[in-house]
Amino acid sequence: MYSKKAKFGRGSLNFIHHSLKRLLSVKERYLSTPHGRVYYLHHEVKDAPTLVLIHGFSDIPESFLPCLFSLRGKFNIILPALKGFDFEAVIDGRDYSLEIYKETILCILDHYGIGRFHIGGNSLGGATSLQMVKDHPERIKSMILINSAGFEYDHIDTVTKKFLKGHNPFVVKEEKDFESLVSTIFHKKPRYPLFIGNYIYEDYKSRARQYTDIAERLFETDVNIKNGNHIIEPEDIKVKTLIIWGESDGFFPVEIARDIAKKIPDGELVILKGSGHVPHLESPHRVQKIISKFLSQ
Repeated sequence: MYSKKAKFGRGSLNFIHHSLKRLLSVKERYLSTPHGRVYYLHHEVKDAPTLVLIHGFSDIPESFLPCLFSLRGKFNIILPALKGFDFEAVIDGRDYSLEIYKETILCILDHYGIGRFHIGGNSLGGATSLQMVKDHPERIKSMILINSAGFEYDHIDTVTKKFLKGHNPFVVKEEKDFESLVSTIFHKKPRYPLFIGNYIYEDYKSRARQYTDIAERLFETDVNIKNGNHIIEPEDIKVKTLIIWGESDGFFPVEIARDIAKKIPDGELVILKGSGHVPHLESPHRVQKIISKFLSQ
C-alpha cells in the first residue's frame, strides 16, 4: 500500500514516538468499553491531578508528546485516541460523535476511579472538551482550548462551514490536496526528515474514505455542529478556561478566540504568533510552558 520511501518514513516516525514515550515514561494502554476498544497513552503519576489532552481530526495522541516535558511528574496525564483515528478501521453503523468521544473518555477515567480532572484539546479535541464541560461541569477542574472547534459565527468562515458545504479538506487524493491542507494547518510549512512527509501524504491518501465517513457521521449526529451553533455558549462555561490560539489558523480564525475570551467568565487568552492551527506541534515549548503556568495557578 505504501511506497518504500513512505514505509521508511513510517518507521522513522514510529521510532521518534517510541523514543519520546520512553523518555517521558508514557505507556500505551487499551481498554474495552461499550463503544469498542479504546487506545490511549498514559503518563501515570499516582496521587497527582489528572490532565486529559485530546487530539484533533485526523490526528493521533502522540502529537501531544512534545508538550509533556514541563508537565511530566506533576500530572497524571491521559492522551486518548478518538474513535476513527486509532488503529481500528471505521466500522459501519458505529456512532462517531462528540457524545461517544466524551463517553469513551469517561470510561477511561472511571476505570482508574478518577473523579475531577483538567481537560483540554485541539480542534475536534477542543470540541470534545466543550461537550464534557457542558454535560459534566462538576467533574472539570479547568479546561484548555487549543484552536478549538465548537464555536460558529455567521460572519466567520470556518472549516466546519466547508464540511457542511461538502468540502472536506482532510480528504487527500493527490499531492496538491496535501499541500493545501498543510498550508492551511501550519503557519510555516514543516520540514519533514527521513521521508516522514512521504508517509504522512500517502497515509492521508489511504484514509480518504475513512475521513469522509467520520465527518459525515459526526455532522449527522451532532445537532449543534450540523446547525452551525456553539456547542455551549461561552457565557455558560463556568470552569476556569485557558484559550491558546495560533494566530495564523486557517480553519478557525483568531477572531473566534478573541470573542470567546471576552465572554467566558473566567477565561484567559494567549495568542501565539508564528503558529497556525496546531500550536502544540509548531510551538510545543511555548505551549507546555503556558499550560504549566495556567495549571499551577
